[in-house]
Amino acid sequence: MKKVIFFAMILSLATFLSAEQNIASKHEYKENQKEIFRQLQKQRDHTIPFKKIKEPRLLPSKKNKKCFLLKKIEENSITLINNKKKKEIFDKFTNKCVTITDLINLTNMLNALYI
Repeated sequence: MKKVIFFAMILSLATFLSAEQNIASKHEYKENQKEIFRQLQKQRDHTIPFKKIKEPRLLPSKKNKKCFLLKKIEENSITLINNKKKKEIFDKFTNKCVTITDLINLTNMLNALYI
């Protein structure tokens, strides 16, 4: 009878130690996942991946065509291009006398960023 009780105590101790090790392992895994998530958030916040693309072929702008002054460009649907890149492109056309050809070129430049 003493051997059975002793064996049961050893078995319960082994089970307890195994459960403790499993809990510690899960906690370590969870902390590791949290750290990976933090690193991915930092990367996402600092860099938005852009591939190097070829500049689109632009149509030649005709200087003597009728044009109009484009004071500013307002948009709210371009979500995949960051504001810095949009501003860089828009600045080439704002506060200038632009033609229809220039607007087509603007569209081509924006479209090229999605390809």
